[in-house]
Amino acid sequence: PLRESFLITNQPTPTKVSSLATDPSHIKTKFGSWSEYISSGSTATRYIIRGSGSLTFTPLKGNEEDDDDNIGVPKRKRIQAGSFVECGGPGQLVWDVDEVSNEGKEFGMEILYSGSWISEEDDDTLKVMAGVLVGLIGVGSLSGLIDH
Repeated sequence: PLRESFLITNQPTPTKVSSLATDPSHIKTKFGSWSEYISSGSTATRYIIRGSGSLTFTPLKGNEEDDDDNIGVPKRKRIQAGSFVECGGPGQLVWDVDEVSNEGKEFGMEILYSGSWISEEDDDTLKVMAGVLVGLIGVGSLSGLIDH
């Protein structure tokens, strides 16, 4: 059986939004379209600070993203600044940001989230985190050589 949840609250209580601050919270600005996968038992919680668009949730019966027999019925909803998104896995979220510009300056969607972000391969955050990790490993290795 499919076990999923997909809830968008357009006027969440301050308590609900502040719940994102209990974990380390982050803000990410995104443009165009992208997708993220929510694993079984996980919940993605997002608050839209700025921007608008649509969000499609496709529930999965298991943890296999690429199996056509594993896909449930997609649900598509509009989101905008002030939308609070809660989505339980397993499933896939597909984001489509409305293209809005003002005097030639393009605005994307600004999203507040806590915990980890399911990121694309080209995400700079992952590159920075990997660089820091490699640097820490290198420093640890060097200090081990110096002590001996």
